[in-house]
Amino acid sequence: MHLLHFYTTDVRSVLEYACPVWHSRLTVAQAEMIKTVQERVFRMICPNTDYKVALLFAGIEALHDRRETITAKPFNRQVLPAPQFSTTCFLIYVTMKPLANTEIPHLSI
Repeated sequence: MHLLHFYTTDVRSVLEYACPVWHSRLTVAQAEMIKTVQERVFRMICPNTDYKVALLFAGIEALHDRRETITAKPFNRQVLPAPQFSTTCFLIYVTMKPLANTEIPHLSI
């Protein structure tokens, strides 16, 4: 497991450095070269084991999948913000005068 730790902390970090910038511009050949590095490491960590099985055993994502995830995070954070409670709607609701014989329900925040 020392090799797995070395891979995740030192090798993979180099392979993924600034990937949100360059991931979308990779050619198929370049992506295969990066994948080959991961396959070699897992042949050393889990000899006589299929690459995908070794990934599952180690709990590691394939580099392509990880790059997709890492690249999507800034996009989702900036372009697709999480829905938030609208304070404007709340203030409008609270300041409205109730209609005859109606009550404003208690809001717990």
